[in-house]
Amino acid sequence: MFSNISADNIKTGYLVFYNAVSCAGWFYVLVLVLSELVQNGDLTTVYDRTAFQIASRLFLVWGVVDIFPEVQSHWAFTTMTIAWSITESGSESILVYESLHYSKQLSVTYYWLQIVILAVYVPGFYKLYTYMIKQRKRYLGKGKDKAQKTD
Repeated sequence: MFSNISADNIKTGYLVFYNAVSCAGWFYVLVLVLSELVQNGDLTTVYDRTAFQIASRLFLVWGVVDIFPEVQSHWAFTTMTIAWSITESGSESILVYESLHYSKQLSVTYYWLQIVILAVYVPGFYKLYTYMIKQRKRYLGKGKDKAQKTD
């Protein structure tokens, strides 16, 4: 019955699910921002700043980099990717660390789970980031070969 399920099918299914949930979450934040804007008429809440950051990232990723893959070899793409990675991983680690006091009150098991995740996060982030860079180089290498063949 499940003999035709491959690792690629599982990976694709996970990525579709993850992106759908992520999209729904960011859409919810965007709705909050727009409702705040309509109600108050100004952009002073944290939702507003978050929405503009999300909108700018979506524009850069889908409106520029995805449509024009040639720009991925530019130094600005690399610095943008590094900056986003550093800020997000730092923020995530800080949030987990700040929640430790509360999680200990909730459950000692969950508290220790968070400790283990924090201990694994930094070396894990490094491993994932270097893997991403290798994949990016491989992908960009293929893009250059395709570009040369079409010329």
